Amino acid sequence: MDGFRLYERIEESEVERARVLDLDPQCQRCPLHQGCRSVCLPADGQPGGLLVVGGHATKADISAGRPLTGMGGAMVRKFVDKYWSGPVVYDLAVRCAASRYQDALTAVPACRGYLAGVLEEAQPQRVLLLGSVAFASVLGRTPDAYTVRRGYSWLPSVPAPAFLLDRPDEALRNRFHRQMLEEDIAWAVTCPAPPLPPWGAVGRLVCTEADALVAEAGLRAAGGFAYDYETFGQMFEADFRPLVLAMCPYGSDDPWVWTEQALADPRCKRVLRRLFADPAVRKAAHNAKFDGQVAYLTLGVEVRGLEADTMLQRKLLTADAFGALDLCTELVGMGGHKGEATAQVDAAAKRIRAAQRSGQVDVFSGAPPPTRASAKAYAYAEVTPSVLCRYNARDAVSTRRLRDVLGARLAREPMARVWEEIVCPAVEALIRVERVGAGCDIAAVDACGLYFQTRMREV
Repeated sequence: MDGFRLYERIEESEVERARVLDLDPQCQRCPLHQGCRSVCLPADGQPGGLLVVGGHATKADISAGRPLTGMGGAMVRKFVDKYWSGPVVYDLAVRCAASRYQDALTAVPACRGYLAGVLEEAQPQRVLLLGSVAFASVLGRTPDAYTVRRGYSWLPSVPAPAFLLDRPDEALRNRFHRQMLEEDIAWAVTCPAPPLPPWGAVGRLVCTEADALVAEAGLRAAGGFAYDYETFGQMFEADFRPLVLAMCPYGSDDPWVWTEQALADPRCKRVLRRLFADPAVRKAAHNAKFDGQVAYLTLGVEVRGLEADTMLQRKLLTADAFGALDLCTELVGMGGHKGEATAQVDAAAKRIRAAQRSGQVDVFSGAPPPTRASAKAYAYAEVTPSVLCRYNARDAVSTRRLRDVLGARLAREPMARVWEEIVCPAVEALIRVERVGAGCDIAAVDACGLYFQTRMREV
């Protein structure tokens, strides 16, 4: 059985890859220096403990000559002093004052080298990132702060975990946000160090029946697995097919990845049918309705033993948070793991959209993609196979980790009963409704419509 590394190397963050810059009071690397009374504000504090990174300088910071000294910054300092007794360095992602969020975000690349120097000197045990501008400077991405609350990333060169927190000005305007910010700072500075990303994990390719039997034995021994499909085409259309399937056993970061060749092999498909149909082998997925539908359409089997849909569990725990996997992975230290495939997917989707506009024949399906179909639904077939396998494997591993984290949180909530008695059983029902439709009385529907039209005219 062939294997591959989920990460070709330990992936450093954007700030770790940046060229270190010495502070420059005459800095003109971005337009923010224009009209700023004091340029390139220095960091403040003692190295060797905590590094707190805010967004951009405020007028209060400029006047004081120190970062995070305005009302929001003072509140953060108060919370840090309350829960952390060691040395602290306070710094900013953007060292000049900005009147608009977008101006600060645009200045991040020019200012990142200064923060890289502070990180190198501070050698922190932990890093607190306050809001999207700080996220962008350190991580190179800007996930929604509320959605990734209690999320983290790792800075391997230090090494130190970087915790994702909301910006303090949100807490100034809302007492509930203020309470959450204090709770999150207390958690970030006192919790045990979170798990590292699966940098050393190894995926195992399933290409033959012999490989499939080895994978089946391992997945059964683990008691269950998280799984994720990548597909081509629109569901229920003739050209719809699976491209790759990753299955990560519980308690492990080393998944099995079924190649397109294996997914088309009748002998390998028999093994998959046994696994999916066995309720004693527990399953987890992110958007289980989609993956369960894929299993039925391509294998002819209903998925039994579903115990976790991490997308729905995330929404049950925090209804107004976004549920997309690329955001949820920030909760388990795997944020940004989709980045390797993004360029290839975006390029393929752009070509497919051009084919949709012109009516050209698509090279994969042999026909123009449906005009109203998502170009992305066809794009994954153009991703390099090795990249697609890594992408799919990381999705399965992150789903397995989310299953552990969200399942533990849900077990402590009254909402756990809603999941067990209503939402989880509903997934199977929704799969069936989506597949075969739902019966309705058309005459009654038309009569209802006529009734509402009449009432609308009356009012």
